[in-house]
Amino acid sequence: MKISKRKLKIFFNRIWPYILIFFLVIIFFWKYIFQGLIPIPADFIVGTYYPWLSYDWGIPAGVPVKNPVTSDVVSVIYPLRIYAIELIKNGIKPLWNPLMFAGYPLSANFQVALYSPTIFLYFLINKIDAWSVQVILQPLLSSVFMYSLLRDFRVKKFNAVVAGIIYAFSGFSMIWLEWNAHSLTAACIPLLILLLRRYQRNKRMRELVCLSLSTSFLIFSGYPQLIVYAALAGLVYIMIYKLNFMNLLFLGIFFAFGISLTSFQTLPAMELLRISQRSSEGIDPNLSYLPYKHLVNMFAPDYFGNQATGNFWSDGNYTNTAAYTGIITFVFASIAVIKRINRKKVKYFTAVFFLGLILTLKSPISEFTYMIKLIGSEAASTTRSLVLVNFALAGLFGIGIETLEKIKRKDLFVLIIPWTVLIGALLYSLFNEKPVGYRNLIFPGILLGFVTSLLVSLLKIKNNKYIKLSGVIVAILVVIELFRFGWKYTPFSPKEYIFPETDLTTYLQKDKLNRIHFGEVIPMNMWVSYGLPSLGSYDAVYPSIIAEYIAANNSSTAEATMMGRIATVDNSSGVLFDMAGINRLLSLSSEYDIYDSDYSKLFNDDKVYVYKNNSAIDRIKLYSNWKVIDDENKHLAYILDNNFDLEEEVIIFEDVNLSQSEDVSLAGDILAKEYESQEITIKVNTKRDALLFLSDTFYPGWEAYVDGEKEKIVRANYAFRAVPVRSGSKTVKFVYNPKSFKIGLWISGVTFIFLIAINVYSYKKTLI
Repeated sequence: MKISKRKLKIFFNRIWPYILIFFLVIIFFWKYIFQGLIPIPADFIVGTYYPWLSYDWGIPAGVPVKNPVTSDVVSVIYPLRIYAIELIKNGIKPLWNPLMFAGYPLSANFQVALYSPTIFLYFLINKIDAWSVQVILQPLLSSVFMYSLLRDFRVKKFNAVVAGIIYAFSGFSMIWLEWNAHSLTAACIPLLILLLRRYQRNKRMRELVCLSLSTSFLIFSGYPQLIVYAALAGLVYIMIYKLNFMNLLFLGIFFAFGISLTSFQTLPAMELLRISQRSSEGIDPNLSYLPYKHLVNMFAPDYFGNQATGNFWSDGNYTNTAAYTGIITFVFASIAVIKRINRKKVKYFTAVFFLGLILTLKSPISEFTYMIKLIGSEAASTTRSLVLVNFALAGLFGIGIETLEKIKRKDLFVLIIPWTVLIGALLYSLFNEKPVGYRNLIFPGILLGFVTSLLVSLLKIKNNKYIKLSGVIVAILVVIELFRFGWKYTPFSPKEYIFPETDLTTYLQKDKLNRIHFGEVIPMNMWVSYGLPSLGSYDAVYPSIIAEYIAANNSSTAEATMMGRIATVDNSSGVLFDMAGINRLLSLSSEYDIYDSDYSKLFNDDKVYVYKNNSAIDRIKLYSNWKVIDDENKHLAYILDNNFDLEEEVIIFEDVNLSQSEDVSLAGDILAKEYESQEITIKVNTKRDALLFLSDTFYPGWEAYVDGEKEKIVRANYAFRAVPVRSGSKTVKFVYNPKSFKIGLWISGVTFIFLIAINVYSYKKTLI
């Protein structure tokens, strides 16, 4: 019995930190656990747009929207991820998305995070709970990995737990929590450093193999920009701890193996990036950096207001300016720097902290990364490097809190910085008459005052019990400080708010081949959740020819500047609009058809009306007459010419070596069509040679087969596809079978087999 008790005590001593982490994470998500509210801003759906606004959700004044800045979650991330999961469940490869931009790659989109290590949840439980548990796992894994790293740095268990919570619930992780990708990616950073340390100490192949797997998990998690920051954090470690050349060589090789493991996603993603609008898109470099004044956000996250309360009064976007880690965290991180600056672990976290600041603040280094377009930084914000700041301060806190019993009077100088910042911020807000600013300084001011009193009292009281109690009080205050911010920013919604069915969506789903212009009704991409297709959409990366096509449609000129990530179709009466096969329009106007005879009313759901665009051509159409124009500007200009008849002629970029006729009646008939995301089958009967036109995006990887024989797809009507068809009854099949995916899958498979083999061969062996 004594042996059993001893083993039980040892077991509990090992697991209690993980139990505490789990308990704290569950407390943060109490609304999901106990009220059934899910961590997704679904209130934005039913509280902002029609047709959902027409329905009663139990709130007479309408559903209030807690935080509109998180709208990307329900307009991009959630719809695309769920769509991809449903394709897999139906036995379809999730490679292509036909519902946005007239079609573009799906799994190549990193934001979908289809290969995330937590994606398995969607195949075990329902999609809404799977999403919620996936969100919860982000701070849970961040805490565990940060805790494990600090334990490896010989930080005491309780202090390492608190530091893990700080990292998991600090600014970067909380701001991007419900994107369900960024925070999971950030969780991999301490894991990578932990594996690096263990390899440095043990020289075992196992750590290198795990390093490769963790690198791939980071990329698969949905926000690959952080791979650069993880690599920089690792490089700083290598420099501080002076790893030798052989260690560095092995680490570099297996880091590269980790990247090659992801080839079946990264190669298609690189292909998409190469021919996307991203290369020509950028953001104002002055908005890419963290303004120096926003360093106050490290102590007072809502000094400049909060999007959740609608009182943000600074420049730019709140998501790019929140550098929050907590004022208590900063105080004890500063103590760590002052008292243990000669320790390598303090030097390491300090160096990472300043590196993160240098990259996010406007400096020669950050401007250089913008200039060389490092990983698409010309169209991304450098403030994502704040993850390094959060990581470093959490680590320094864990070290600094251990010096409570050694506090001396000179250590109190660390309080000068936060007090100076708070007082300066107070004066600034008073001078500029910004009551939001000085009101939101009250809480951090109270916390700083309490910590100041605590540190002063520790100069006089050296009792061990008091010191331990002080550490516990500090930990509780840290959790309160962080959770207060997280709860304020993070929306939770009832499950019934997640893309509920309405009369309108049910009607539109009767024929999902109809391409729809949603106008001011359903916002961008939300139609994906109902399986409905459109031309205009919103995403960070999509084919440039569609960006150019939509721009030309909106301006009715061939020289228009291509659209950015927000590709809104503004002109619904041009030839390009009709050519894209957009035969349904939604409007809040009941008199659309009065103004234009080309539209006829089909259906209405309260204030939303559905119109048929009678001038739109079919998405699948046969032509017996075509014209070859291989210059892009001339091609568009010809189509935009008022004399062009899209019913009688199709414009292609290269000759197809077929005989043609101006008699439209000779084109033939479409007998049957089966449309799936990755495979389209069309049966035709042509009286003579013809071109089968499909108004889906022309993109590498699509193959065409006519009666089983491979046929070349030609680019038609600027952005779409056409296939030559000889006379007679034919079956034409379009199949998406990209070489980039096949090559990537082969590379990933070979790499994985190699890693398994080398791990088995060298099990428990050390490297020289």
